[in-house]
Amino acid sequence: MQEKEPIQSPHPNPLLEGEGERLAWLIAIVAAAFVYHPITRNYFYGDDFLNLYRIENAGVLEYLLTPHGGHALVVRNALFYLCARAFGTEPAPYFSVVLVTHLLNVSLLFLVIRRLTDSARLACFGTVLWGTSPIHEGALGWYSVYGHVVTATALLLALALITRRAATPSRGVLRTCYGLALLAVMSFGVGIGLAMALPFAVAWLAPALPGQAKRRMPLMSLFVVAPLLYLGLFWLNGLWFSEGLETPGILTKVALQLWASIPSNLLHLIAYGLVRLVLGFAFDPALYADWMSYAVIGGLTFWGLIVAWRSPGQIRRALAACTALALGCYGMIILGRVAFFNAYSTSVMAIQPRYHYAGLIPLTIVLCLLLNHFGTARPLGPMVKTVLLLAWLGLNAVVYNRLGFPIDHHREAKEQTRDVLATIQSRIDAQSPGEDVYIPNRSFIAFRGLAPPTHFPGWAAVFVIFYPDNTVDGRRVYFADKNLDVIDASAKGKRTAGLLVPPR
Repeated sequence: MQEKEPIQSPHPNPLLEGEGERLAWLIAIVAAAFVYHPITRNYFYGDDFLNLYRIENAGVLEYLLTPHGGHALVVRNALFYLCARAFGTEPAPYFSVVLVTHLLNVSLLFLVIRRLTDSARLACFGTVLWGTSPIHEGALGWYSVYGHVVTATALLLALALITRRAATPSRGVLRTCYGLALLAVMSFGVGIGLAMALPFAVAWLAPALPGQAKRRMPLMSLFVVAPLLYLGLFWLNGLWFSEGLETPGILTKVALQLWASIPSNLLHLIAYGLVRLVLGFAFDPALYADWMSYAVIGGLTFWGLIVAWRSPGQIRRALAACTALALGCYGMIILGRVAFFNAYSTSVMAIQPRYHYAGLIPLTIVLCLLLNHFGTARPLGPMVKTVLLLAWLGLNAVVYNRLGFPIDHHREAKEQTRDVLATIQSRIDAQSPGEDVYIPNRSFIAFRGLAPPTHFPGWAAVFVIFYPDNTVDGRRVYFADKNLDVIDASAKGKRTAGLLVPPR
């Protein structure tokens, strides 16, 4: 007997089917919004200043093609540019956009889990677990990492399309998924791994029926097109402007030299994300140890194999699809950051919260699929399931209330920016109108990025960000710098040309 192939809910739109499902979705949205609405009080930090400076000092095309940290960031840069033009240097609207995007991702994840498990309760559980996870503060609270959040949106949109029409995805759906994969590549580094894993995920979530195999072939080209697009963007930037600080060649060379450490680092990174996802607000990083990595991965793998062995083919394929997406995401992080994992302890690198936003999405779906199998093997009544869900939600609320969840608003960076601007303005005010103002250039402590002074010239860069012109109140402003390399590099900028000069 041929097994049933489609993986989809009997309801065409589970968010609109019944008050219970709408309530489950609303609980997930409210929980995520309640936990993460404080990020709208965040200030700029680190590479945020570098991007604001580049937007003011470089041409639009140059900024769009500028990579950073090994990432091709065309989409992220475009969004940053639009926000800078719309909101200027007021950070609250930037992070409001981040919060809205996160809530969109929460809704999409609810939709996907609901369709794959046919359970609104599990969708609520998984979405609250992921949407409120404290580990996401690293990606949501730092605007420069917004591309990671956008990459997750592209992934979830693709999964939502495929799970909606799992039996026979049309050419239009496949083309849309292809476009979303390319958008992810141009948003952040993890998008490359997700794009290369997507054809396999689609093949497992929606296996082709006889006569449809040719329709899927172009999607498989992502395995080649995604890295070529990434390399092409770096090549164009190097051809027209200048190479990034971390080029694909450097990253590839390091990965080949340190290939033997990649599997163990990958295991620790995934295990840390899983432990922190499951424990939520009760997680204590000080208690995390390497042995937990092996225990978590071993336990999850054993449980997954048992479920796959006892479940129908569509469940096995769903587990395989999510595993491929998780490995693609985390694998790309390891390939790009293996040098840092070797330079520092694994525990130091694995706990970087900005690494985990997209990778935990397929792992959350895996947990829900495993729990769904457990509930099917040992059926529980609807009332019992509801009580268990409410009890878990209540426990989460109690732990959150008792332990709290401090969000880093980057107040130190805000105070340092205020002090620098106050000093600059006092130097300007000290001169009579019509006179030139010479200010000693200094490093900007709040900027702790990868860029050297030739890419971000300290106080002069802060001046470019927050002052619209080099002449203020009738006084021409100059910054005196002893580093001739910084002066030569600044001569190429729109605002810094002539702004930095040698000391008088």
